[in-house]
Amino acid sequence: MENQILIKRNIDLRQDISNTKSELKKNNRLLSSLEELMKQNYKLISVSLTKSIYNMNETVIVYSSGNRNGIDIYVKHPSKSRHYLVVYVEINEDNNSIFIANIESSEENSNKGYGSLAMEYLLKYVKDHRIRKISGIISHVDAAHYDRLEHYYNKFGFDVDFKKMRIEKTL
Repeated sequence: MENQILIKRNIDLRQDISNTKSELKKNNRLLSSLEELMKQNYKLISVSLTKSIYNMNETVIVYSSGNRNGIDIYVKHPSKSRHYLVVYVEINEDNNSIFIANIESSEENSNKGYGSLAMEYLLKYVKDHRIRKISGIISHVDAAHYDRLEHYYNKFGFDVDFKKMRIEKTL
């Protein structure tokens, strides 16, 4: 009986060690990826977990690059070289507004929560910089996905006008 308990503890310890090694590898990949982004002068926004029911709790890095004329917000996995999604935004300081020029993502990365993370941080940027208006165009390239686009923008409080092919939000 005592021998069985020791065997069970040994198995549990080996599993704990294996899990710990796996977590350390993930953390090392994350640190490596963050260091690489910082070397390239990107600004770290967040290390986040996705919330999509199709892709729950994936660790992703949200980061940006930009200047006075615009900001780009990226979402990527720590161990992948290419980003999952990027939001290109033009800043118009004269009328205190921003224009979403494009949201770029592949079909395989749709409905995984990457766009929602990027939009959450864009809206935080807008609030922090006291921007009063966000607008953008709806591309004809996305014609097969208008229902998803409408849902996406509506959940963030945007008005969607398919006749004018525009989105808008006044704060």
